[in-house]
Amino acid sequence: MKKLLLALLCFGAICAHANVTQLVDDSWVDGGLTDGTDATDIAWYGSTGNSALDSDSYTASNNFLSARSGTSGRGFHGVFNSQSIANTGDKITVTYSFTTPATVGGVAGVKATALKVGFFDSNGATSANGGPIHTTYGLSSSDSGWNTVYGEAIDLDVNDAANSNFGFKSKISSVATDRLMNSSTGWASQGGGVDGAYSIAANSSYVGTFTIENKGSDLYDLSATISSGGIELASETREGKTIAANAFDIIAFNHSSNAFGSTNSAGVADNGLDYTNIKVTFTQVVPEPSAYALLLGGVAVMLTVARRKQRA
Repeated sequence: MKKLLLALLCFGAICAHANVTQLVDDSWVDGGLTDGTDATDIAWYGSTGNSALDSDSYTASNNFLSARSGTSGRGFHGVFNSQSIANTGDKITVTYSFTTPATVGGVAGVKATALKVGFFDSNGATSANGGPIHTTYGLSSSDSGWNTVYGEAIDLDVNDAANSNFGFKSKISSVATDRLMNSSTGWASQGGGVDGAYSIAANSSYVGTFTIENKGSDLYDLSATISSGGIELASETREGKTIAANAFDIIAFNHSSNAFGSTNSAGVADNGLDYTNIKVTFTQVVPEPSAYALLLGGVAVMLTVARRKQRA
């Protein structure tokens, strides 16, 4: 009987399938930062104030999201319907394509933790003006609402072939920094990758990914890649991690000061990264109905056999 039950359970696992949902696929072809006419675009907000993003008119002229940072540390985020990766095999992935400006790494030419990318749970937080923190326009460079927004992120270094790696981190503390990713306070390290894994240079195009996957037993794998010209430069996975949240409705980016661009002025080429596409994909593992039916049918058979033995 035990062997039969084991076989049924194994069969149920094999018959699971994955539903893949494209939550976001934004290339700004509609020329705006709002949730416009594109079926899979979303609204984008400055996490450190509206000056973190160039205007709709600049976006419309170029069909990319211009993230203004330059000499300032700035961040921005987008919002989608909350997705839970609560079951084994569930995962969420962001794929982001960007072009670097003429100036990378500032005066020194290199910059650690220059680019940060993360998934977060807004957790019902409200901004200082009373609106939902993740959908509020006109945020200042700091807002107390960010203190209870938790999640996972990676950071990447620039222009440093010897030391560049992926840094994995978890925002688990409500320490009053009043910031989302524009601070290192209130974060716990999830480990780092191999030094010298890649180099991000000026006037170049890259594609990065960041994935959080449920591996069961309340443990998760955190993975990141970076590619250029269709060639993968580096990849890293941190296995079996506990995380701060397993439901997400925010994808966020942050640029350190003096990492990308020589100015933070609006509407100029050398003021930060230009994002040409951002995608968010949610994969949910779902058992096949036939597997459930077989499992329930097998249990019913075993119960019937057990009752007959008892009567005998």
